[in-house]
Amino acid sequence: SQHESMASPRFAIVTNFDEDYEVGYLCAAVNEQYCRRWGHQFVPCVLTRTEMESVCEGRHFAWAKIALLAWLFTPERCTSSSCQIFEAWLGGDVARKTLLASVDYIVWVDGDALVLDHGVALERFVSGRFQNKALVAAEDMSWADWINTGVLFARTGSDWLRGLWADAWSGSHPRFHSAPFWDQSGLCQALAKRREMIPEVIGAMPTGIRPATPWFSWMGGELLKETQHLGVWDTASLQFANPLHAQFILHLCGYSAKLDLCKKVLRSGTLRDFRMCGSVGQPRLNSRASPKGVRW
Repeated sequence: SQHESMASPRFAIVTNFDEDYEVGYLCAAVNEQYCRRWGHQFVPCVLTRTEMESVCEGRHFAWAKIALLAWLFTPERCTSSSCQIFEAWLGGDVARKTLLASVDYIVWVDGDALVLDHGVALERFVSGRFQNKALVAAEDMSWADWINTGVLFARTGSDWLRGLWADAWSGSHPRFHSAPFWDQSGLCQALAKRREMIPEVIGAMPTGIRPATPWFSWMGGELLKETQHLGVWDTASLQFANPLHAQFILHLCGYSAKLDLCKKVLRSGTLRDFRMCGSVGQPRLNSRASPKGVRW
């Protein structure tokens, strides 16, 4: 209806990391405050290393993202062990269905990414020409893949999107299971197989296809790009690896000293429009204790 189309979209930010990943706790603490301020659900999935190894099935831990999203959207295509682990985390299949029904977008944020500007609304990234896109992301920050999967907006009502995660899991090249750029390259490969985009590079390897116009904005391409189901932002607007240029989310990808940089960012006052918000009924990170030295 017209009323429903004018209603503000509802969001749940979902993240995942293993319980020994200190950077994840620091980023999650910041992101939880952002969600409290804006009234979004914050759904962090913190697993033991054993659980991560189980859901990743021998792949790099970055693949837990795809495993989790595949379970959220198509649990019937997941292994029984993954279903058991994720159901135990969230509270069963009823809780999974309730989460999807309660929001218009699952917003994935990597464990090493934090909201830098708390005055920016999530709605900004799925409005205008991207309002009806099934998947919204940002272009990659290097000539590695056409999109970076550190931050993703997944529309829960899209039938086209439902099977994408399981397709990326089952159809990815084995090289990406343990080599850069892991789940990101696997997802780009799945999008290419669907002919949603025809990239010139996947996993930092040329495909032999030359686009008619440059894809990356930092190579002269358009700032905003779109295909039938996909909306793509430029790098800095949605996420960026440099705290001096990131306009919304700081994604600490590519750094060897992520923990030190994360602490420097938090101590330096780099967060913009940040405010501590009282509890609005959101759950704590979960029942797992944070690592020694990290206040939660």
